[in-house]
Amino acid sequence: MGKDYRLAHFIKYLESKGLAKFDVLGDSDRALHNYLMIEKRVLFAQQFGLDMHYAFDRYLGGPSSSFAEELYDIAENRSELYDSVDAHVNESFREGEFLELVGGRDAIWLYVASFLY
Repeated sequence: MGKDYRLAHFIKYLESKGLAKFDVLGDSDRALHNYLMIEKRVLFAQQFGLDMHYAFDRYLGGPSSSFAEELYDIAENRSELYDSVDAHVNESFREGEFLELVGGRDAIWLYVASFLY
């Protein structure tokens, strides 16, 4: 596959903190909700030093297509790309500040804040 799947490690981190559920496949409201919770938290995590490579467009309210492609690739190949990885963030990630901002926030707050931040 040739991609860097740092996203899988970060999703594991989010799950370990109770901030996300990695159930994004399908067209249910739950899958969309889970997708948005991960997407917005990745946006904020990058602002706090998470070493990722996604470009977000405030006017479109979301990331470049590479984020969605990678997220769904990981979900569709879960046993290979997700189940075997550990929760990990890079040392430059300011975890305390990130958790203070997004911890306990619901999807609506994250969505609105992503336009303002």
